[in-house]
Amino acid sequence: DSVSPQVSSLLQSGPPPLPPRPTPGHQLYSYMVQSGPHATALFEFEAEIDDELDFKVGDIIKLESDVSDEWYSGSIGLKHGIFPKNLVDVKIPLPPHRYYTTSVQSFYTFTVFSNRSPFS
Repeated sequence: DSVSPQVSSLLQSGPPPLPPRPTPGHQLYSYMVQSGPHATALFEFEAEIDDELDFKVGDIIKLESDVSDEWYSGSIGLKHGIFPKNLVDVKIPLPPHRYYTTSVQSFYTFTVFSNRSPFS
């Protein structure tokens, strides 16, 4: 199949410049981040392994979890991965970790044996 001269010219000149990304206050900004935990990329990050999330300056990253003191797990659209915390500006932080304790009531008496079999 041949392409029209207009399409051929577009293909040769490369993609057009991207429009400005939505910023806070723009209706698409809220749609993109859904007002959940998110950060804005301050620097470019190029992934070196498959588990990393690469991004460009200004990208909005949905925060998913704390991986360590220095890394987050997050996503941009359908891309997921980990990335350094020091390259982003957190706009809405992740909620604090919550640890739950549960108590149960037993209807039977149990005996705990330490360092020996209950059958000896």
